[in-house]
Amino acid sequence: MKSKPKLCLFVTAILIPAIIMPTFIGCGQPTSSGPPQANPQPPPSAIDNIPPPPAVEPPPIAEPESPGEVNQVNIVYFHRTRRCRSCLYSEAQTRATLDKYFAEQLASGKITFVSVDVQDENNATIIEKYGAYGPQLFITVLKGNTESIEEVKVFWNFIGDDDGFSNLIIDKVNEALEDAGL
Repeated sequence: MKSKPKLCLFVTAILIPAIIMPTFIGCGQPTSSGPPQANPQPPPSAIDNIPPPPAVEPPPIAEPESPGEVNQVNIVYFHRTRRCRSCLYSEAQTRATLDKYFAEQLASGKITFVSVDVQDENNATIIEKYGAYGPQLFITVLKGNTESIEEVKVFWNFIGDDDGFSNLIIDKVNEALEDAGL
């Protein structure tokens, strides 16, 4: 019978923290006190073709069709400098979906997409505007003189599910286009 308290102590002191701790370690943050290690390389996919993004300012606003009227959808993906596979996947899948299903709107400037490093001090303006602190996806609708920003939190539920992720982005962007009157 004495083994039950030892087992409970083992589960409480060792096993539970080992399972829960990765949740509290930030994406892209070193997990040890030693020097940072290189990020593991993801398998070959769409993320292999993404160059590192430069420092960014807020997305450019399209030329108004008439004074005071700007209708545009801006998609902004925030990430840390050191990126995990999920972060790389999120950006790659968002870009691929936009390129495939919204190429015309991207080309015309009705939709913009930017990827922003939240740890780059040069991005302070856009980081402050969105209140970003880590890997996050926002969709901003500009309609006339009004702007509404929505954080898309559920995209994390679709990591690795290409169709589900793309469908989420398509639905959210179509809603935003409708809200913007485009």
